[in-house]
Amino acid sequence: MATNDITRLWTFSDGSQAPDAPPPVTDAQLDEFETRYGIKLPPEMIKLYEQQNGGFSERHLFSFWSIQLGENSDITTLQSLMDYHDEDGLESIWKKQLGDLNHVFVILGDGHFYFVLNYNEIRDGQPIVWYVSDEVVRSTSFNFADWLFSDGGAA
Repeated sequence: MATNDITRLWTFSDGSQAPDAPPPVTDAQLDEFETRYGIKLPPEMIKLYEQQNGGFSERHLFSFWSIQLGENSDITTLQSLMDYHDEDGLESIWKKQLGDLNHVFVILGDGHFYFVLNYNEIRDGQPIVWYVSDEVVRSTSFNFADWLFSDGGAA
């Protein structure tokens, strides 16, 4: 992708899109999500999800989690995933690095690693994207829009 065009992130390099791509997020889904968690999603994230509510991004080689579709891959707090990870003793490690895990939202991941929006760390009104994998917890130092078009992701 030559330009940072947020509307093209769902388009594959051959110009096609995933045949099973979810529909765009609705205003009702956004409102319910933001009200439930008491947050405002980054404007660029809303713009991206107005195209398609999560799904595979060839640029990131993983699927973005959806907003309020009632699926296992819905955006959720990192705290809500502790049932899957607490036997590993990760909760205290993650809290030490990230702060309150109820203010950390998983946007992408596979159960072994996650990219999250950390609302405990706000810069210029935007949450910072962090990489979380077992005992490796690192800030990317990017807000959502900058992270989308960065060359790496994990610091």
